[in-house]
Amino acid sequence: MSNLELAILGGVFLSTVFLVMILLSTGESDQEKVRRRLDELVKNRGNQELTTASMTLPDDESLPGRKKKLVWKERFFEGLDRYVAGRSFAGTIRARLRKADLKLQVSEFVTIDWGLSLLLALLGQLAAGLWLAVILWAAGLWLPWYYLSYLAEKRVKQVAAQLPDALSIMANAMKSGYSLLQAMEVVSREMPSPISAEFALVIKETRVNISVEDALFNLTQRVPSGDLDLMVTAMLIQRQIGGNLSEILEKINETIRERIRILGEVRTLTAQGRMSGFIVGGLPLALGVILQVLSPGYVTPLFTNPIGWALLGAAVVMQLVGIIFIRSIIHLEV
Repeated sequence: MSNLELAILGGVFLSTVFLVMILLSTGESDQEKVRRRLDELVKNRGNQELTTASMTLPDDESLPGRKKKLVWKERFFEGLDRYVAGRSFAGTIRARLRKADLKLQVSEFVTIDWGLSLLLALLGQLAAGLWLAVILWAAGLWLPWYYLSYLAEKRVKQVAAQLPDALSIMANAMKSGYSLLQAMEVVSREMPSPISAEFALVIKETRVNISVEDALFNLTQRVPSGDLDLMVTAMLIQRQIGGNLSEILEKINETIRERIRILGEVRTLTAQGRMSGFIVGGLPLALGVILQVLSPGYVTPLFTNPIGWALLGAAVVMQLVGIIFIRSIIHLEV
């Protein structure tokens, strides 16, 4: 085994150990949760006089069942937090982590992102050379972002699916004489997560002197859903001009349920078009893999000859155009 291969194996081992240690040690202590939450509330209120640095919070050692955190982790992530604090991408990452409800700091996510890309690049270099290393490096940078977007989208869909039931509970509670905040508190107690956690957070924000309007606006920022925006808009308008909010919520509930029904019918009618898109996108790749396995010499000129490169580029462009046209046909807004 050459020195280069030994160096790559050593890099793979160190990257793997580093990633495992990061994943096992991520997560906020009670002190960090309190400090971060107070910082967010202070920022939302625009009050610069109150800072968590001036507050006396219990040390990690004094918290029951808490182990003292590793010094290397504290120093590493504090330094990385200071480095990324002024960068434009830090706010984007922080917002996406909040939407996905992922208990990670910006520095931890950046470390996992770059550590995974380095690990995959080293494995690609060891397996096939530089070209595979570059591909896997790009894939390693992309995968954490994709997973983050997937979690955020999944959470939004869960909240949207639970919203009709939540509106029914709120409307019935308000008919019984409950106020808006009391009705939202009933939802936070009676319904499962994630909508119960989001409504509970709205209640907590109003209890620390954040206005109802700002708390509802924060809710729409955490959960970007059109149905939720409709509900919040109706609540804000009702608070300004008055009206029977329970009836308004019932009408919104009927509208959302009807929209969900129509959307299900549309998905049923466009199922054939979606299947055509999958076939158009996947058949050339599957056929290329089968030919490469059965007759490697038959497909090799596509990757070694400039004419083959041009044909592959034209094929990719035509595939993308076909997929875009199919998506535009089957994608309908309801």
